[in-house]
Amino acid sequence: MVEIIAGGLIFALLFYLEDLARKSMLFPLFFFLPTLFHELAHFLVAFLLGGKPSFPNLIPRRERDTWILGSVKFYATPLNAFPSAMAPLLLLPASVMAYTNLPFGIREVVAWIFLKGAVPSPQDFRVAFSYFISALLWILAAAVMLQLPGEKLLPLINHYAKELFSLIDL
Repeated sequence: MVEIIAGGLIFALLFYLEDLARKSMLFPLFFFLPTLFHELAHFLVAFLLGGKPSFPNLIPRRERDTWILGSVKFYATPLNAFPSAMAPLLLLPASVMAYTNLPFGIREVVAWIFLKGAVPSPQDFRVAFSYFISALLWILAAAVMLQLPGEKLLPLINHYAKELFSLIDL
């Protein structure tokens, strides 16, 4: 019970620090790791689907009242636009796996990094729905995949996550 409360406090602290960072010049530094994983997700999926992506740009810049923390350019087609743009959502299972498999204290921070990296930007949504019918077909395919028997799929994912984290030796 104490560990759950302490874990909640760690998450609360991370979200509080995030709020403070948003109001300072430390914002890009605070979000470097989530941005790195976010942009790598775009890069890898675009590469696998033939989008010829540029290498991720992780140099932050201000545009009007907002920060652009990173970017990946790729050749969008009806086949690759939606999955490449929404690729950061693939970090959500990594967040859950980190939280369920890493030791207390580390798991909250790593889960937060993946969780923040998984959030699609407004630009990601614009690219994802640039081929609307294709996007709907991808969403339908994802919905069908999510109907697969979870009692077989989730333990398999959890097993490989534990193997991966044991290799990292945390």
